[in-house]
Amino acid sequence: MEDNQVAATATASDSGLSVAGLWQVFTGPSAFFERLKKNPKIIVPWIALVIVAFIVAWFTWEYGARLQIEMMEGYVERGFIPQSEVPTLESLQTQSLITILFFCILPSLLAAGLAMLVGNFMMSGKATFKQVFSVMIYGELLFWVGQLVKVPLIMAKDSLNVTFSLALLVGDRGPTDPLWVALDKIGVFYIWEWAVIGIGLAAVYGFTRAKGYWLAVLSMGLLSLLHIIITFVQNMFLG
Repeated sequence: MEDNQVAATATASDSGLSVAGLWQVFTGPSAFFERLKKNPKIIVPWIALVIVAFIVAWFTWEYGARLQIEMMEGYVERGFIPQSEVPTLESLQTQSLITILFFCILPSLLAAGLAMLVGNFMMSGKATFKQVFSVMIYGELLFWVGQLVKVPLIMAKDSLNVTFSLALLVGDRGPTDPLWVALDKIGVFYIWEWAVIGIGLAAVYGFTRAKGYWLAVLSMGLLSLLHIIITFVQNMFLG
């Protein structure tokens, strides 16, 4: 009977792990990820991620849509596309919301794949995709909470040119500039996100903390580099 009580207690504890992780990833990531290793969670953190991203998207889509229209107007001036292909602000609302929600999910999938490639094959570690993907989703929450914190500032400034990073040094350039995007990666919420993901990867792989940080940089860092390259290419056509 005592064994049954212990098993029931463990089951109840695990059933609340996914919800408790929504704040423990901020307050005690090391202990949380050690528990998550044995019972990785996907659904609850993913739902939480989508909710936070949707709130951010709802209040900021218009600013991103304006930037998109300005960029397409630049393509029109250089003869790349006809004026008829430039959308109106109203037509971009649904598209902008869907795009932001899509990009709140895609990075965690890609980062998990990269981490698996490096961690399992290059670093000779052993972890399942579900374990790694769970770490990435919970880690991504930190980034989106950072975006949520920026929403009042974006609305007050009437611009997406808001940052808690070294992009402040080139604040006049904005998020369509590759240098601004590169410096924006060196920011409070990015560093916090990568550090927490490093702690999580170290836990699920059984790596040292330093090795977990390196794995986080190699996976999340490649995605950040891709973002910078895409911005540079877009800027090159408009330059």
